[in-house]
Amino acid sequence: MTTRIRAFVLVAVLGAASVPVTACSLLVSTSGLTTAEASGDAGRDVTTADASIGDGAHDGGCDAGFCACAGNAHSFCDDFDSVPTGANWTIVQFGAGTIAYDRNDAFSPPVDVLATAQPLMTGNLSESIVATAPQTVTRGRVEVDMAIELGDPAGPMDGTHGFCPISVTLQPGDQTLRLNIYGDSADVEQLSGTMSVADQPVDVPTGTGARARYGLWFDTKARTCGVTVNGVEKMSTCVLDPSIKGGIPSVGLGIIFVRPPTSAWRVRMDNVTADYD
Repeated sequence: MTTRIRAFVLVAVLGAASVPVTACSLLVSTSGLTTAEASGDAGRDVTTADASIGDGAHDGGCDAGFCACAGNAHSFCDDFDSVPTGANWTIVQFGAGTIAYDRNDAFSPPVDVLATAQPLMTGNLSESIVATAPQTVTRGRVEVDMAIELGDPAGPMDGTHGFCPISVTLQPGDQTLRLNIYGDSADVEQLSGTMSVADQPVDVPTGTGARARYGLWFDTKARTCGVTVNGVEKMSTCVLDPSIKGGIPSVGLGIIFVRPPTSAWRVRMDNVTADYD
């Protein structure tokens, strides 16, 4: 895919006291990756039947809050429930849409992030929160609970009806990996300078009503990358382009569009984790 994506995104700085929210990327360390995860082996098919994810299923039903629960130790974690809300993020937005902290239907109450987009005839959209880690990394993994409350029902992966909810950008060089979700599948897009490479699409929960824990990871030493759904690897063919060499990561979450959206979108996100080394 050669078309650049613009979108609605939240941005934060990993490991810093406060972070701006501005783009579609979130970085995670792969220091906790298993052998299967690091190798990019494809996992089982995951469908919207795994709807319990994000509602205590992955924290053992702990009542202390997502980031405070045992087993949820990460390089970075934010469930948006700390005070002040959004202290780790900066919001960046342009186009016909919004991104804001919301209290209506959080994965882990009381607060999550809600991004919306309105149909456009021309132009791109970007609503996001963004974060930057204060160190150079070679491996990373980011995951977030996400519900597509309203989306385009179109099916084919033609670039028209897709959006990017997670991205990681490494500096220097604007080395960027994006999770692109379309009406019927997802892929990983790699951008660096004028280079743009998209991996073969894989099945993930898509469309209105999709609800799962989505992730994006990379390993510059093994030259691999991929996506996860509910913690399961969904891509075995993703190979890092030689231009992706590691660096200082920025993370963004939200909605970024390949082309102007033809339908209204509403996407809810919560319980962000990042691991990197």
